[in-house]
Amino acid sequence: MNEFQQNGFLLVPGLINTSEYDRFFEKIVSLGRGDSEETQVPGSTGFYKEVLFEKLLEHLLPKIEQYTGLALYKTYSYARRYRIGNELKPHRDREACEITATLALGYENDIWPIWVENREKVSCSFLLSPGDALIFRGRELVHWREKNRFGACSQVFLHYVERNGLYADYRDDRYESPFE
Repeated sequence: MNEFQQNGFLLVPGLINTSEYDRFFEKIVSLGRGDSEETQVPGSTGFYKEVLFEKLLEHLLPKIEQYTGLALYKTYSYARRYRIGNELKPHRDREACEITATLALGYENDIWPIWVENREKVSCSFLLSPGDALIFRGRELVHWREKNRFGACSQVFLHYVERNGLYADYRDDRYESPFE
């Protein structure tokens, strides 16, 4: 049993070089694209299935399978620009997010921690430098971010489901919004 299977989460430092993705993210934000009426984190801007992040989702699939020890299908990517005062309330993800890799792209100032409640109900915080990923069981483990006092933060979420699991039918996520 690997560390991910034992704990339900795994920190992966330096999963990618973020320069290309961060530049792309800055560009689409500056162009005013994205959902500024984002319901999960009011005041943030979200990007559901943005082309470059969908390619990253597919490109990293073999690595995510290797880290988790699971055969997976990709479901969808979601990128978010958090701002000062934003908060991600404690929650579990929907079915299409059985396995989530949250990947830090960049920070305006300091690193803003992400929190996960482990299987023993202990809250653990993680500081993700740009390029670092936290892979976790999004349906199983409660996760959140406390009120942002650190500055703007760019994050991309890559979601997967187990090929032989309960949620395999959610592969390639056919919704128009990630919160349906």
